Amino acid sequence: MISFVDVGVLDLNSEHLGVDISHLMEAAGRSLAEEIRSRVDPGKKVVIVSGTGNNGGDGVVAARYLSTWKVPVVVVMIKDIPNHGSGLSRRAFADLPVSVPTRVLEENDRESQMKRSLKGAGAVVDGLLGSGARGKLRNDLVQILTAMNSFKGIRIAIDIPTGLGQDTAFRADVTVTFHDIKEEMMVDGEPHPDCGEIVVKKIGIPDNAATYIGPGDLLRVPAKPVCSRKGEGGKVLVIGGGPFTGAPSLAGAAALRTGADLVNVAVPRGIANVVASFSMDLIVNRLPTLNPHRLGPEVLSDLKEMIERSSSILIGPGAGNDRGTLHLLEGALEHALSLNLPVVVDADGITAVSELWKGGKMGYNVLLTPHRGELGKLVKSFLPGSDTDVLKDPCEKTGETGSWRPEALEIVSELDRKLGATMLIKGPVDLCFSGEPPSLSDNVAIELSGRKVYRRYCTAGVPAMSVGGTGDILAGLCTGLLSRGMRPFDAACVAAYVNGKAGEEAFSQLWHSLSASELLSRVKIVPPR
Repeated sequence: MISFVDVGVLDLNSEHLGVDISHLMEAAGRSLAEEIRSRVDPGKKVVIVSGTGNNGGDGVVAARYLSTWKVPVVVVMIKDIPNHGSGLSRRAFADLPVSVPTRVLEENDRESQMKRSLKGAGAVVDGLLGSGARGKLRNDLVQILTAMNSFKGIRIAIDIPTGLGQDTAFRADVTVTFHDIKEEMMVDGEPHPDCGEIVVKKIGIPDNAATYIGPGDLLRVPAKPVCSRKGEGGKVLVIGGGPFTGAPSLAGAAALRTGADLVNVAVPRGIANVVASFSMDLIVNRLPTLNPHRLGPEVLSDLKEMIERSSSILIGPGAGNDRGTLHLLEGALEHALSLNLPVVVDADGITAVSELWKGGKMGYNVLLTPHRGELGKLVKSFLPGSDTDVLKDPCEKTGETGSWRPEALEIVSELDRKLGATMLIKGPVDLCFSGEPPSLSDNVAIELSGRKVYRRYCTAGVPAMSVGGTGDILAGLCTGLLSRGMRPFDAACVAAYVNGKAGEEAFSQLWHSLSASELLSRVKIVPPR
């Protein structure tokens, strides 16, 4: 089961993988036509009601096939073809045989016009809006749906009934949906009554469109409402710094690139001025540490107040592995979890978890972002006796694709049993992993150790990104996206892709002169098209 956003993600990722979107429409139209033909009495007319988008285009392709099979068919439009917003839909009309009657409903009294069009028909097919439509239906569409719902023959919806969930919606006997059932079509585990029988048709979307993160995933980044005020778009807190000053600065600057409104960086008092000098956009908080260059447990109460004012937290960049520092990071994590805040744990925060964590499962609101060495530390701490040599080279990368070896995935799955946290494991092939169903659900599921888990891969990036600081940027991107309201698994996927593409762009221009700051300057979160 997938969401409407997932539909757009899969379409764009398929196109990125070389699939011609017109081929998907062609497959959808043919499979729809086959289903219609199997349900309509021979000789009975089929009336396909076409909107101006791809949903209507699917219906037009179906009309072409039905005509070829000598099934009487009529296409009724709500706007003439030049006013269709979908280029694919206009192309589908261009390929429609002239023998197929078409008509455009006039603006006045569309209910009566629609009823006249349905006289003598055996089926009416709803191709008005489809998945992704939002907002209350216009009155003219309500009139059309009222006429279609009064029709006594079979009623078939394309992909999803128009107006599903509203007072007036198309009441389908059958809904022919594509690739997977859409979330809105189910109520308490059962099909919505307006969907009728649900028939799922595969149309050629490749598995890799879900397995591999691509440009379509940027559709998940939320837009800010028109009336947004400062702070409502996300308040990030970065906790780190001490022996290292660049790490928290890069992480904070990356969080700002996601559209987060406010980014606070909490650092030891002795380095606050240095961190502030990196960017005028960061809010630098000078913690009253005993050691001017080390975080310690004495500032936990100060941090708790900052955590409570934040919408997402990043713990660890540049903090160092002093024992007192690790205890502070663990305390900050525990407090954030007590408030159910989304948390990214990176770098020295992962060391703190490896050495000190006794709290059991963290919950999937926590995102751990280890590289393979840090993953090995976690495994040694929580899965003693496991073969960590498997993790030294867990990836299988061929050309532009790649995956993780089954034995390495098994270890990650067992670690998930222990910690119950979302993971983004960095490497030549980044692995996003969760034991909780994420977006795309069963499309990214695999069976490991007798249970269902979920994984996606990111192959964007270049080997030159091994330079210091790129992981801090990735952690900052994750945290910023969390502050915007994204789920940890989705945030990890988008951040990994954006970070990798920025690295590719920097490398194409700078080759091995690539640095973290050059990569940061190329970070762009721009929804495709």
